[in-house]
Amino acid sequence: MSNQKPGFSIIIPTYNADQELSLTLASLRKNSRLDNQIIIVVDQLKEGGVSQEILSVLAQFGIKPIVNQENLGPYKNWNLGAKAADKDWLVFATDDQYFAPDWDKALWDFKKRKRLLTGQMVEPGIIPVWKTNIRKDFGHNPQEFREKDFLAFVKEKTVSGLADDGFFIPLVVFRTDFDRLGGWPTKGQFGTRDAPANDIAFIDKAKKVGFEFKRALNSFSYHFQGSSWRRKRAAKGISVVIISRHEEAKINEVLDSVNDWASEIVIVLNNKKFGNVAPAAKKFGAQVYYRIFDDYSSQKNFAISKAKGDWILSLDADEVVSAKLAAELQRASQDLSYNGYYLPRKNIIFGRAIQHAGWYPDYQLRFFVKGYGQFSKIIHERVTVRGGVGYLKSPLVHYNYQTVSGFISRLNRYTDAEAEQLVTSGYKFSSLDLLSRPTEEFLRRFFAQEGWKDGLHGLALSLLMAFYTLTIYLKVWETVGFTKEPLPSRKNLRSIGKEVNFWWQTFLIENETNSVKKFFRRLKRKINSSKRN
Repeated sequence: MSNQKPGFSIIIPTYNADQELSLTLASLRKNSRLDNQIIIVVDQLKEGGVSQEILSVLAQFGIKPIVNQENLGPYKNWNLGAKAADKDWLVFATDDQYFAPDWDKALWDFKKRKRLLTGQMVEPGIIPVWKTNIRKDFGHNPQEFREKDFLAFVKEKTVSGLADDGFFIPLVVFRTDFDRLGGWPTKGQFGTRDAPANDIAFIDKAKKVGFEFKRALNSFSYHFQGSSWRRKRAAKGISVVIISRHEEAKINEVLDSVNDWASEIVIVLNNKKFGNVAPAAKKFGAQVYYRIFDDYSSQKNFAISKAKGDWILSLDADEVVSAKLAAELQRASQDLSYNGYYLPRKNIIFGRAIQHAGWYPDYQLRFFVKGYGQFSKIIHERVTVRGGVGYLKSPLVHYNYQTVSGFISRLNRYTDAEAEQLVTSGYKFSSLDLLSRPTEEFLRRFFAQEGWKDGLHGLALSLLMAFYTLTIYLKVWETVGFTKEPLPSRKNLRSIGKEVNFWWQTFLIENETNSVKKFFRRLKRKINSSKRN
């Protein structure tokens, strides 16, 4: 390799951003000055196969790619591409960069063993911009890219020299050094927001073993910021969708909390009985549809199908959007970073906001882009979202169980569905579960999740949720004809007793103010725990 012409092995993973890749390759061909090798690794799509548009772009440039048989993610792809490199020096890049003239020559002049080297990265700010990058919008995608303006900006800002730290693309490293560092960490998949944390781990590891991390101030590229996993355009309009019965105590408060800023309100009723929901819907200008109820997921997905807005806010008829959450939702709808958001939910139960026992923050994925999210599961339905998912801070206020009768009434409906799901999944009834499962539920709620901090409310709810769990397993027993089963053994009972004792001791420790007594309680718990194991 000593007779090599100056040049890098440039390794680029790609997924589905064909237009961005085409611009990247065109800029490499036009603006590079060295004898570079271009290695493209094509990842499998999540739905299977590879993008034919990507393959078409590569054929136009005469590049024979490495094509994966599964979805490996960007970091595994970089590691795979490094093994195919012919050059001593590697450059790790992405498929949504435009490289300015002489970008590679500038990096070549500053390369050095035991040095990680990057260049000046310019980004539009669609998602947060890394601290060393330059925020300047020259277009969100190749069609909008203002090449001449960008090149004029580069000419104005270029100075010769190095600065400390930078972004992780393009990243120059000597091949042997890269191998000694063990390559890139590989957690996360292409098309997620989990993956970018791996570059920080890689750079931190290199620094710990004596590597420099420098940035060449005369090597520029423009980054479209995650074109393979983010949406290509901003989603417009927020549709609030609600499934409801004909009568709901909080419906006017719910509708009033979204009426001023939502693009539309869609309500799906399960019958045409007279109640307060239909008149409230008319008052607030909501669109009303009727559908016989079969399960929660199907009902909510039907409501979504009727919405015209790009963003969906799915509410129950007893959930009120706080003013601060409304402002957050409107800001989030302008961001391309995520395709969905979890909302913290404040549960008002028996007249009080419950802060513990698993009831807060009780994150719910309720705000998402239509076409990217869908409900599943019969009971306690959940949204599955393609792409990145973020978290908002302000709460959705849920007027949950207001009476014990209301809890019992809903318990009966929910436990029917949960028992059916258990049976369908292949679960075999065990008499031990009638004792162990409700006990575990109570211990988890009251002790592990600190339900005791909510006082009598916390105790009552922990006991009710234990009863809820008991009811599920009793209904499973019912499905097998109340078969005769042996009682739990003494060994089983002792094991459950030890578990109860452990959490009781933990509770006493948490509430002990005397430091000496606290020490001896901890010692007692430790001794008991050794017997427990």
